[in-house]
Order: sequence, then C-alpha cells, then structure tokens
Amino acid sequence: MARDYAAVPHEYMEEMSRLSDAEFGRLMRALLNYSRSGEPIAPRGNERFYAERVMAEEDRHRKSYEELSERNSRAGKASAYARQQRAAYANETNDTESDSETKTEKKGFFSYEKKAPRGYAAQQKKSRNAWMKDYD
Repeated sequence: MARDYAAVPHEYMEEMSRLSDAEFGRLMRALLNYSRSGEPIAPRGNERFYAERVMAEEDRHRKSYEELSERNSRAGKASAYARQQRAAYANETNDTESDSETKTEKKGFFSYEKKAPRGYAAQQKKSRNAWMKDYD
C-alpha cells in the first residue's frame, strides 16, 4: 500500500522559522512532490539550506513505513495460513455421523466396519427419568 502523505514534523516550524512564508510554502510543495514522485527538490531561495534535511527525513519516514507495511503483510499471511490450517483440521475431524452409523474402511487387503467416533465433549443421551429406573 503506497503512502499518500508526506511526513512534516512539528519541529520544522521552529527549525525553519527564518524562512519567509513563501519560501516555507515552496519547500513544503517541493516536499510533497518529492514524496509523490521521488523527484529531488530543486530549491530557488533560502529553502535550499533545508532541502537536504527535508528529503533525508522523508526518506527515513518512507523506509520506516515500508518496513512496517512488510512486517504487517507477513503477519497477515501467517495468520491467514494458520486459520486455513485450523479450518482444514476442523473439517477433517468434524464428525457428522451418529454413533449408530458405521462406515467401511479399507486397509491393505482387508476392510472392516468402524463406528464413528464421538466428538469432543459430546453429550450423552439420557432418559429423562434415568434416576428412577431402580424405583419402578
């Protein structure tokens, strides 16, 4: 994802206080152009004394943003992969058959019937008055 802004720290106000409004405005316009296109700043007036510093600061901010974006991208891909693996495992272990159904499995030359396993923490069916069976 590309940046759509230029970093302008508040310290520029104090640091560049000797520039006139016109010079400061030209420098900021050149900074925005540099941030968008990468075209180096070609200052005309007193802003030439700050051009190198402004470009270096912008390059540092761009590099930091790209590193953060790359790190977030890798983390997102790893998270998506983990979710896919968990979903695949859940689909493999998901049991839709009841206990009474059997399925035939083949191993080598032999086939055998096997009851479907109960799911984790499956509730056992109990008759409503199971405790009364001894008293009937």
